[in-house]
Amino acid sequence: MYQTKSIPVLSYYRVSLTRLLLLIVYINQFYFNRYILLTRRDYQTASCAFESLLFDLSSIDMEKKCVLIPELTDTNSNWFAKLIVIEKSAIRYSKEDGRPYQKLVFADAMRNTIQATIFERDIQDIEPILQLYSTYYIGNAWITKISIPFYLASSPYQMTISKRTFIQAVSAQDALPSDYCYELTSFTQLHNYIGDYSARINILCAVVHALPPRLVPRGKRYVPIQEFAVVNEEKQPMTFTMWEEFLSVEGSQLKAMVPQQPIILLARPKVNSYHTISLGTQATTIILFNPEIPQATALRNWMKENSCYIQTIIKERLYEKTNQIIHPPTAAQLREIATIPTMAEHTRPFWIKAQIRISITNTRFYYLSCPKPDCSKPTGADIDTEFKCFYCHITYQKPLPRLRFEIQLFDGTSILSALIEDKYAESLLQMPAEQIINMQKIHEHINIQQINNNLQDTHFYVQLRNTIRPSDILQPARYSVVAYLAIPPTSNTTHLTPDNTNPQIATATNLASPSTSQKPTHQPPIDTINDEQIASTKQEAIRKYPSEAAEEASNKRAKP
Repeated sequence: MYQTKSIPVLSYYRVSLTRLLLLIVYINQFYFNRYILLTRRDYQTASCAFESLLFDLSSIDMEKKCVLIPELTDTNSNWFAKLIVIEKSAIRYSKEDGRPYQKLVFADAMRNTIQATIFERDIQDIEPILQLYSTYYIGNAWITKISIPFYLASSPYQMTISKRTFIQAVSAQDALPSDYCYELTSFTQLHNYIGDYSARINILCAVVHALPPRLVPRGKRYVPIQEFAVVNEEKQPMTFTMWEEFLSVEGSQLKAMVPQQPIILLARPKVNSYHTISLGTQATTIILFNPEIPQATALRNWMKENSCYIQTIIKERLYEKTNQIIHPPTAAQLREIATIPTMAEHTRPFWIKAQIRISITNTRFYYLSCPKPDCSKPTGADIDTEFKCFYCHITYQKPLPRLRFEIQLFDGTSILSALIEDKYAESLLQMPAEQIINMQKIHEHINIQQINNNLQDTHFYVQLRNTIRPSDILQPARYSVVAYLAIPPTSNTTHLTPDNTNPQIATATNLASPSTSQKPTHQPPIDTINDEQIASTKQEAIRKYPSEAAEEASNKRAKP
């Protein structure tokens, strides 16, 4: 009996024990899986924190290793620098072998700069990494010394960046600010950089208009150029010219952006002085579109507030040479006529201070030209005859008369002849070309004697350029007036220091008529100069400048 009753009891406990064990296993498995899940999440969080900590530690370690740009030379090895990309050019191709390359300029925390180059197949991999206004740790790039004409930065060395170069992005909190990297030059300071092609200046301006493209002579061929009207808060609009090397990339890009009136930063532009100041590209120029700097934001806000003025610039063509401001030269920029070469040679535009008289040998004070403002080439067509210009291929129109005649300049050392034309000639003659044509139709002559009498009491700052090609070294020099500015009578005898300029400025269209209220005190009236005085002046110039006189005599003997 006992054995038969104990079997179910044991089975019951055995089953209960099994169920209990299964329940324990289930509970353990549930909490174990949850623990494993929590552990993985915590591990990922801890891993990210650990990697961030390692990056911070590596950044701290890298900061200790970094050197400034002046310490980088071609003898350095195992170096690192913390640099921000402040300039990045378009991809260009070498004229010698056609190899593609790209130029960059970096700056360090002390505003020192150094240029860099990426060549050929490295461009595809490196160019997307190095972004404008981003900061990087750069290390062990190849450093070489560069020649002066190709300076883009303050350092005389350049880096060659390749796939072997160490490049690591800097975190946002440790990045260098981009707004301190550019020292901007104002429009009013541009006259100090005329002809200085090595000047490292930065111009921030807005592009408001694109002029029609045209061909201009360059050496022995005609090359295409694209001109734009630019302006900034100084309200001195001028033209910016892109030459053929920039037209395919930057030129096309900027022309497409003109309707939005983009802000551009011109690094190392060429400052021209042909018919007042204008800007242009050269080999070292880099153009940045809509730069991310506070000054660009301020200029954009100014553009919005002065939209009516911007439209006036475009409508009235205020960017043209005749509407631009003429800045008087400094004493250091003035030359004496006796030192000016009489034979053709390569000379940049220069300034003189002289009296002006109109030559009585002028038989025709105007010429007929293409009516297109960007062309103005002479034509043989009659005044009332429609013609086609073969320079700019303009449709058939009647020619436009433009003033052009010869003047004589005298400064007490010698006399120089030059051609004056367009609005400068009109302001000097006080009559337009159409009036002269009407006077000739009724056989009326211009009273040149009276005009010269009005001019004899006034001195002028005159900017001249030689129009003869430098290759024609045996040809006599032929000078033309680039700009001129009447000096007030009270300033005629004022002594100018190199840092002191006449404060008066003017434009070609608002030059006042010369004053006749004061007689000159240190020079005779220019119309009373006779042959003996001219010979005496030349003899004085020979005694004062013997080397220039000897060189001129040698050139005359060499002329066939």
